[in-house]
Amino acid sequence: TTEIYTLSLPDALPISAAAWQAIAAADGLAAAVMIGVPGVPNLDFGRAKSIPVLALHSTADQQVITTHDRVHAALALVGVPHEMVQYGSVGAHFYDERSPEWAKTTTQDAGNRAATWLRDAFAKKIVVHPSSESGHR
Repeated sequence: TTEIYTLSLPDALPISAAAWQAIAAADGLAAAVMIGVPGVPNLDFGRAKSIPVLALHSTADQQVITTHDRVHAALALVGVPHEMVQYGSVGAHFYDERSPEWAKTTTQDAGNRAATWLRDAFAKKIVVHPSSESGHR
């Protein structure tokens, strides 16, 4: 059985921490897609090597931008397969249809990327490449 959990509460740091902690704990997750979720400090992703992570966010989202490099480095350090996509020219809440920052085309692209990421993860097409410096798929 495949279960998909979603958390979508913009600007909610406790939720962000819980989402990243779930990945770090490697608690039965097959893959993760994070949209506009800022990183949190001092997480050890050592147990999460088998959990592909796709992170999507706007370059206007200062809360996420300030943690982008740190999250990428932490995931790459232990070989977590990941891709971090930054969207320019859209607001921080581009994915929220209720927000004045909603951007339909960008949201569709993010949705397509997420669907492909999850499909590939469940099909085990995303693999860890230990020699890759970037940690990207």
